Amino acid sequence: MRVLPNKTKSNGSSQRVRRGPHAKTYLVWQVLIASLILDPLVPLIASPRIPLDLATTIATWCALGILPFLAQERLHRILSKLRLLHSKQVAVGSQTIPISLAVSAGLVILFKIFMFAQLPAVALLLFALVVLWGSRKYLYQVRTQTARDKELFAINPWAKVERWEHQVLVFAVLPLLLARAIGVCGDLADIPSDTGATRSLFIAVSALFLAMLRPDRSLFIGLCKSCKRPVPVVFQDIGSCLSCDERLRIAYHAWANRIPIEQLLRPPAPTDSAHPSSRSDKERATDKR
Repeated sequence: MRVLPNKTKSNGSSQRVRRGPHAKTYLVWQVLIASLILDPLVPLIASPRIPLDLATTIATWCALGILPFLAQERLHRILSKLRLLHSKQVAVGSQTIPISLAVSAGLVILFKIFMFAQLPAVALLLFALVVLWGSRKYLYQVRTQTARDKELFAINPWAKVERWEHQVLVFAVLPLLLARAIGVCGDLADIPSDTGATRSLFIAVSALFLAMLRPDRSLFIGLCKSCKRPVPVVFQDIGSCLSCDERLRIAYHAWANRIPIEQLLRPPAPTDSAHPSSRSDKERATDKR
């Protein structure tokens, strides 16, 4: 393995700036909070087109979807357990969990169709075949993706960091978007002018949920299991950080400087000093004497 120099330039390209899930989530939260001041202006610009009943139903479903995310600490613990479980599954090349989920989902769908759908037997049979074909295709994709992940993570540990931090970001931003959608439902709802307080209620509920979902930095920070230093929570689940894992440090260096990881991991080429043409003038003069 090649040892990194203190400073390495990557063909003149600028170094990437790393922003963790908390920084990105907090930026999204700030933008959504600031956009609330525009809500009273939206009905003046765009004529409301959504019936109030439909807007209320959509906002209610958004609120119900937000509820599991309000316990942010518990959510992060669940995500941590899923990351560790996924890492073990990839390490051993097992597809037990994805297969179990696919089989369970397929059985539930088929059960509901056979129990409640008033369809001819032929149509039910065709639908069952479609579900089975889709499950087979899903299982094939799971096997392929698991093999790719195992190979990718073995070569490039930073790919695992990127994958897991993207998942953290998705689960952190999703409830924020749902909360903001409640206000948008009020903006686009067809509300009579004499009941303008109803529109304000949508905005207030949206603002309340956004305030409750403010990203807490402490939930995005953990302790490295090797050196016990505070690190982004993903590094805690990986078990090491940039300070104590040389391969991870090399992979991050390749990502930051846009260098192919293979270029840093391959054995170093023979030094130029071994070539006769690279000898110093003093050595040539000694040979002549």
